[in-house]
Order: sequence, then C-alpha cells, then structure tokens
Amino acid sequence: MQKNNLALLHLSLIKNVGPSTILKIINKLKAQLSVKDGSYLNLSEIYNYSSKDFFEKFGISKNISQTISEELSSKSELEEEEIQGKET
Repeated sequence: MQKNNLALLHLSLIKNVGPSTILKIINKLKAQLSVKDGSYLNLSEIYNYSSKDFFEKFGISKNISQTISEELSSKSELEEEEIQGKET
C-alpha cells in the first residue's frame, strides 16, 4: 500500500478523528507545498509529529491531538486492519 494511503487509513481508524480533522491535516500539508520545486504531498510525515505539533500546526484540539499522536505511534489497529483486509 502506498505511504499516503496507509497514513490516511491509519488516521481514519483513530477513534474520534473524523473526515473534517483528516481534511484539515491534508489541507495544511498541501498549503506548505511548493509546486515550483516539485514538492508532493507526503502524508506519512504525520508519523513524526507530536501532539503539540498537531495542536499548533493544524489547529486540532489538545485532546484530539494527543489521541492522534498516541495512536499513530501505536500501529496495532493499522496492522489489525491490514490482516483483516488480507483475509477477505
């Protein structure tokens, strides 16, 4: 699975993180891109962000920022989803 798709899937599996929060993250990352230098959206960079980063860079509430940070550092739900996907 491509890195962006994997990161998007991981975000979508996090409890209390809905489409509007995910879209906020994507839009902020897209706004940082420069078409002139050939930049492309790298959603997997979210794995490097702390809860403080999600709060300050993306304007996400402190509680949700903490949840995102914790869940992204633990890939158990993502791995479980991948296993279920392979079984079907």
